[in-house]
Amino acid sequence: MSNVGDGLIGKIDSLKLDDAVPIVPNVLKKPKKKPKPVLQKPPDRKPRKQLRPLYTYNRPTAKLNKELLLFNLKHAWKKQRQKRSSTLRYPSMKEYISEISWCAYLDDLFETFPSENVVFSWTNHTPDSKKEKDVSHEDLGGEVCYTATFDYQKEMNTILSKSERKIQRSPFAKGQTFILNDGTRAFWCGYAESVDLVDFNGRTLGKNDDIEFEKIADIVVLIMIYPWEVKQLPKSLPMHTLNVLPCSATATRILRGLTKLSNKEFISMLLGQTPITQIAPNTANFVAQYTEKSPNPSQKIAIGSILANSITVLQGPPGTGKTATIVETIFQLLAQPRKLNGPIVVVAHSNIAIDNIAEKLLEIGQSFEQFGHLKDTILRIVSAARVNDYSDEGENPHPLGKITLHHKVYEELSIALKAVERALRDQNPNGFDKRDFQELFAAKGSIIKRLMGEFKVVLTTTVGSGCCALQHPKEIPVVIMDEATQSSEPSTIIPLSLQSVEKFVLVGDHKQLNFYSDIEVLEYSLFERVIENGTYERAHMLDTQYRMHTYISAFPRDRFHNGLLQDGVTVGQRSIKGIDKPLLFWDTRGRSHESREKDFIVFSCVRSNDHSKVGFVSDRRRMNVALTRAKYGLISVGDLWCLTAGSLDWRDYLSNLKKQKFVHEGKKFKY
Repeated sequence: MSNVGDGLIGKIDSLKLDDAVPIVPNVLKKPKKKPKPVLQKPPDRKPRKQLRPLYTYNRPTAKLNKELLLFNLKHAWKKQRQKRSSTLRYPSMKEYISEISWCAYLDDLFETFPSENVVFSWTNHTPDSKKEKDVSHEDLGGEVCYTATFDYQKEMNTILSKSERKIQRSPFAKGQTFILNDGTRAFWCGYAESVDLVDFNGRTLGKNDDIEFEKIADIVVLIMIYPWEVKQLPKSLPMHTLNVLPCSATATRILRGLTKLSNKEFISMLLGQTPITQIAPNTANFVAQYTEKSPNPSQKIAIGSILANSITVLQGPPGTGKTATIVETIFQLLAQPRKLNGPIVVVAHSNIAIDNIAEKLLEIGQSFEQFGHLKDTILRIVSAARVNDYSDEGENPHPLGKITLHHKVYEELSIALKAVERALRDQNPNGFDKRDFQELFAAKGSIIKRLMGEFKVVLTTTVGSGCCALQHPKEIPVVIMDEATQSSEPSTIIPLSLQSVEKFVLVGDHKQLNFYSDIEVLEYSLFERVIENGTYERAHMLDTQYRMHTYISAFPRDRFHNGLLQDGVTVGQRSIKGIDKPLLFWDTRGRSHESREKDFIVFSCVRSNDHSKVGFVSDRRRMNVALTRAKYGLISVGDLWCLTAGSLDWRDYLSNLKKQKFVHEGKKFKY
């Protein structure tokens, strides 16, 4: 809210939550006279019917309204959470869905503005596909939908780029989530049942009609209320107090996932009221068949637990072989006598983590005849924005290029449609019109639907698992989620709600970095919650690290992992001739330095001041990550006094280094 100004902050701070007011222009200072509307008539166009009210949500006050809206919603959320003795458990799915959808809404509000100049109409009309009313809508008095009419040209220009406008008919899509808000704390979640374009004569255009930008007046969206929504629509409120947020793909996938959740064990895990079943695996006769090295005892227990249980939480501290354990588990699942009825889906927060798993699968799988041509049964799905990063052509083709979905689809397109696809990837649609792209999208959809039945393992990001391609398999029996502590709990709903999932595996480390968000609750992962609320009593921890020199791992082992982590490498295996000190802290009070080398890491601790304020450097998770990246040598550069005075963890760490004479205090660097 710092961008709004001190005056606004002062006024907002003085507001009481119970006195929250609807979001209207100049809400903090009521104008003496109602401003006259300014209706701009497009030049050289026929007069059109007046669809919008004279006094609507508008740009001059949009920023102020958004800031106040965020303030009201965030503080109402905090007040609601304070009423509960614990936020680790939820009394019902109604409470859980309310909080998750609220957080998804707030997260989107930080990124975009609600749409302006929208007219709402309340209707009892139910589309043919919804003739049989969902029983959960009974409290709504029969009203399960409403219509929102948007200014076509304004929305197209605001949401889409110039090249995107040449490709897409509308900035909105069928199935997209829309959230209606009354300006205070009440909101209603729905999704687009239909999206129609209307010209200035009031005629609704068909799918095959030519689209001329200048002749389209409105986008009319029929919005169905989600079946779990029980609040009555605010049709008694003045229309100018309402606004609607067309949600992002991420929020849409989260809310759609909440609707699809059906597995009773998963729902019980989300509520956190009952213990999660943990069957102890029998590893006496367990034989690892596929990884390069034989798994250590903790890895064997982890793999056995995944095979034996519906839900597994696996903690993998730095360098303990999470990727190798995941890869061995995948091969073990594929080799089970009981054939899986769908693909194993592997997700992670980052593309790098997923690529590491995919590359390891390909590398190891080629050595085993029983998996046949594994590269033909492993699929890597990347977002449209990353397609060019995974090219299989040129001087430096990506190692996973040929197993990506976009490559496999491209190979089956006609020559003409390949040209359209290349134009789409290059964001250069000149020479093609919307019909060309519609034909391309239809062809790709048909190919994807057919191909999705051919793969045994599908790898994508956590949010990417909500893509259309993964809606085609009838069953997805197993989901393995790496980097689970770096994904917010709402985003975890996306892979958790995939169709017919029987086994869900959370792999991560709550002692390392978590997800960052402006919304506090989104920084808390499902992985952490099931451990802290006690429903998952014995989290399986991989207890042997194979990355770091023992001097480097000593402090993190004891401080962050309570002495439970042991070394799997010797001093000799992590020693290099000419390097006497694998650890060094250079005290550079008043200066900073940062660099990086292979197998060695040099990092700056950033903070240096006379007030011992170390800020985010004191975060234990960040410290753990910073201290556990290097294999052979770690050089830390910082202000010893500031760090020692500002953080207990840094004080103990630096005290330990001083005892070992690993602190350098000279003005010139010496290693």
